[in-house]
Amino acid sequence: MCGFFVEFRKKNKAFNKRLFLTNAEKLSHRGPDDSGTIFLENFSAKFFRLSILDLSWRGNQPMKSNSERFIILFNGEIYNYKNLRRKYNLKPKSNSDTEIILLLFEKNGPKMVNELEGMFSIVIFDSLKNKCHFFRDRFGIKPLYYLNLAEKVLLSSEIKPLLNYTKNIINQRKSLDFFLKQSMDHDQETFIKGVKAVQPSTFGEIDSNEFKIKKY
Repeated sequence: MCGFFVEFRKKNKAFNKRLFLTNAEKLSHRGPDDSGTIFLENFSAKFFRLSILDLSWRGNQPMKSNSERFIILFNGEIYNYKNLRRKYNLKPKSNSDTEIILLLFEKNGPKMVNELEGMFSIVIFDSLKNKCHFFRDRFGIKPLYYLNLAEKVLLSSEIKPLLNYTKNIINQRKSLDFFLKQSMDHDQETFIKGVKAVQPSTFGEIDSNEFKIKKY
């Protein structure tokens, strides 16, 4: 299953490490096999791993590229990763589909998502450009939520880690849709105001100046 929690700081503001780790632990049930953390100047991440393909430590996350420029967090499974490895003559050090995504991103940038066949939610941080990229699969099988605040953006595999960063105001429209219509539209809105669901077939980019999100 796997799960991750990410904080990207738009400005070089103080980082509350204790708050971050406390909320990240709310995802620990998603990955019993391993966990990893990374703390950079503007980017912090916690990952919980359920090992599926490469069971060794080489498949652990957060995973860095060979150059250490890019960092990936990935929940899901890429069905055609072996074909992509052959097509682009990629030379991974592991047998994981995670590393194939990372190598493909190094080669082709964000447009690499068009070649992925599978279910996924992905975050890739570019430490050179101080930019965060995120992607969700075409059918929205793997969850991905975000909270866009003035100083930072939080990305998470579940809503729970985001709640302590909001005022927990109920989104009444979504609540009424659920209780009166038995309807879950699976749109961008969630039950909590400000917390958004990344839509299927969607990718986004975040840097210190803007937050962009669109369909691929």
